[in-house]
Amino acid sequence: MWVALVIAYFAVQFTLRLHSAAGLEFDEAEALWYARSLQFGYNAQPPLYFWLQNLVFHLPLAPLTALALLKTMIFAAAVLAIFAIFRQIDTKAAPAAMLSLGLLPEVVWEMQRDRTHTVLLLLLAAFGMLRILQSQQKHRETGGETGGASLGAILGLGLLSKPNFGFFALGLLVASRRVLRRPTASQILLAAAVALGIAAPWLIWAMTHPDLAGSSLHKLALAAENPFRRRLTGLGNFALALLAMLGLAALVLGPIWARVRPGPITQDGARIILQTAFASVLLFLLAVLVSGASQTQSRWLLPMVFLLPPVVTLHLHQRMSPASAKRMTACLALPWLVVLIALPLANRTATRQMDFAALDATLPQGMATASTQTLLLGNLVNLGTDRPLYLLAKGAAAPASGTDVLLLDTEAGLAFARTLGYGLSKDSLRSLTVIDGTRTRPLWTAIATAP
Repeated sequence: MWVALVIAYFAVQFTLRLHSAAGLEFDEAEALWYARSLQFGYNAQPPLYFWLQNLVFHLPLAPLTALALLKTMIFAAAVLAIFAIFRQIDTKAAPAAMLSLGLLPEVVWEMQRDRTHTVLLLLLAAFGMLRILQSQQKHRETGGETGGASLGAILGLGLLSKPNFGFFALGLLVASRRVLRRPTASQILLAAAVALGIAAPWLIWAMTHPDLAGSSLHKLALAAENPFRRRLTGLGNFALALLAMLGLAALVLGPIWARVRPGPITQDGARIILQTAFASVLLFLLAVLVSGASQTQSRWLLPMVFLLPPVVTLHLHQRMSPASAKRMTACLALPWLVVLIALPLANRTATRQMDFAALDATLPQGMATASTQTLLLGNLVNLGTDRPLYLLAKGAAAPASGTDVLLLDTEAGLAFARTLGYGLSKDSLRSLTVIDGTRTRPLWTAIATAP
């Protein structure tokens, strides 16, 4: 029944996405832009999601349908994998544990609204944890060894989904070694070797294309300031990011815990989840302090902590009366239903409502066009425009030297175009606006010569 409900929920979400707005959000536009071809690497994100999207693009589907279909299938599979994780521990409490993901805004709201790589990361992190718990059960029943190769394959694909998956992978290996008699050290080494082997092509590409692979390093705010002050700022921002990720879950589950007083968590499966979270968060914090990164986005912590609300919910469910447990399960379904209703309303004032068709009609037709923004480029591709499109980025493909190019960007983007060697004069700039329902967003255009 619960599997059917999850599938039905995401079928509705898929249908609403197709009919809510024709424009693409940031991550959707990026996926459409990059996934038109298969490459070892594209930008700062690992390539696995784009590879999968490229496969779906070979189906006879409109671009928006192909984008929504892949993400919906991955998201539904991730939720069902998390359901399977907790069925390994307690079948009765598993539905409540699964629904408690709705207490993570990054999951219940952002993933349904726009995320792509992060949704794939969630699925592969869930698969990794499920593989460890299945190995635990197999060893308990038959004494069999952990499948190090299969675990390594999952972890390797995870590394190809998003860089922060690495912290979860290390935490999982540390926790499984501490909590279980299996896997043995040799199995852990095998898993690590297989994972690195799978991720190696992208890692090699990243080392040979530092401009593209490192294009998001500015988000870490590695500013040249007092090292102690920068690390203190980083520690504070890490704490705020952790609070943003888990704050709602703490507000909801904290009072229930105080009332029920369920005692310590002792089940092996739950202990593996807790120790994985503790180890991976500690590794992430260590990386923040060593690197001097002063910014932490809450979504970066997702693979480390996404199972914490479910494991707490499961523990509470086991200690509650049947009637109270049913009420809690019903209440945990509410965030999912609220978001299902709210998302189409939010789309009316979102990036999806920007009038890219009107923008395209105001520009010189058929002229090569370049921008730093995949949001613009992806939406122009979605429109089926006949103009040649190029991304303004170091190391990216560019028009033939001497070609006249229409630059479409912000003022900062056009300044960046000059650093790439595009020749343009200030007099050639003109301002445009893109309408998105409630706001106007300024753009600048210039006719330039490709370097």
